[in-house]
Amino acid sequence: RSQAWQLAHVLLHGLPAGVGALAVLLLAGAGPLRRSDLVAGVLGIGLAVVVQSLAQEVIPSKSAAADRGSPQNGSVDDHVSPPLPSECPSNSENREDQERRAVEEVLQRTRRLLTEGCSPRVDPSCCRRFLRGWKGDIDGAVAGIQRCARWRSTVRPATISAEDVTAELATGKGYVHGVDRHGQAVMWAFAGRHDKRSRKLQESVHLILYCLEKAIRLGEERGVEKICLVFDLSGFSSASMDYELVRELFVLLANYYPERLGQVLLWSAPSVFSAFWRVIRPYIDPATAAKVQFVARGDLGEHIDVGEHPAELRGRAGMARQG
Repeated sequence: RSQAWQLAHVLLHGLPAGVGALAVLLLAGAGPLRRSDLVAGVLGIGLAVVVQSLAQEVIPSKSAAADRGSPQNGSVDDHVSPPLPSECPSNSENREDQERRAVEEVLQRTRRLLTEGCSPRVDPSCCRRFLRGWKGDIDGAVAGIQRCARWRSTVRPATISAEDVTAELATGKGYVHGVDRHGQAVMWAFAGRHDKRSRKLQESVHLILYCLEKAIRLGEERGVEKICLVFDLSGFSSASMDYELVRELFVLLANYYPERLGQVLLWSAPSVFSAFWRVIRPYIDPATAAKVQFVARGDLGEHIDVGEHPAELRGRAGMARQG
């Protein structure tokens, strides 16, 4: 009974109005649930809430963003994210021509404001990513690039080395290996190897930054800007449900690595997990939701060639589906 009330609380208070109630009703009509089903359901909803937060809780309106100002200490929490899709300006001009002119304006404004040799490198590709991340808002893109430059100057993610995250790498819970079928470098995350009870948040964030920077660097060497993120959910447990860390990941992507995420593959997810995702997906920004795909145990090769899988997975991930 206690677990049921806790789950209901998560559903009703963690989701948009009406959606949590619907999820509770689905649970109520499902009959007795195993503990593993409860864990899977809560994890699925938690991840969905994190994704949804990019469009609502994590991403303030432009007026709120202006009120908050810029971060003072470079931390992830001091962020000002892109505007809601509904706030995006629209007109009848050709989108490509409009974007080209907007990119040029962002480029000129940021080059005047940022010092030479700053990070991120201010070029048309950088300006285009931030402009798209800010849904065409030129002022927002300029402010976003400036904010990112200050953050990178403080946090210095490009200088994080393997030696700096030795303990985290030793767990095997996250690393970069291979490319997907779009040529995007792949960042692998193994839920079953992560334990929120023993991790130190800052060390885990440093591992994420190390992997992001490495994946981006490897991709850009081949002329590919975006990356692929694979979550192996086959061995997850309640100890793996680290909402705080997942939120940190998405805040980093939204604020400092906009338009870097090509696709997110949720691999070997429990069926209850995907069922909850189907309930939540209509309430998530379509552009964000479209990047998330559930992949069955034997279907990973459809997205990432078996030869690009880590050696530890080739027997399991490359296995054809049976039945």
